Amino acid sequence: MLENLTHTDPQSATQEARQSLSLIYKRANQWDRAVNLWEGLLKENPGNLFAAEELAKWHEHRTRDIESAFALVDNILRTLPQLSKEEKEAWLHRHARLQGCREKKHFPRNSGK
Repeated sequence: MLENLTHTDPQSATQEARQSLSLIYKRANQWDRAVNLWEGLLKENPGNLFAAEELAKWHEHRTRDIESAFALVDNILRTLPQLSKEEKEAWLHRHARLQGCREKKHFPRNSGK
């Protein structure tokens, strides 16, 4: 039933249903389908926190693309100053962690040799 929503006009399909369907795909390891939904949700609404967070996690943990994950998180923090205190803290925490990963990648520690 939810699968049919992916073939309808984005305006007629509810955001909540597509978010739920994306999580079903995620649990079923159907990453292409999940990512397609998250990207669509984010394209329709660049401030969609659910889609931005899921895409950032996918980039960080599945594709190991720290730069893309960081860009998504950084964009949310720059464009959505009206986040609640709890939301902002969670996004800032993710931002700091990803920044640390970026620094480790660009400036690896000396292996002691």
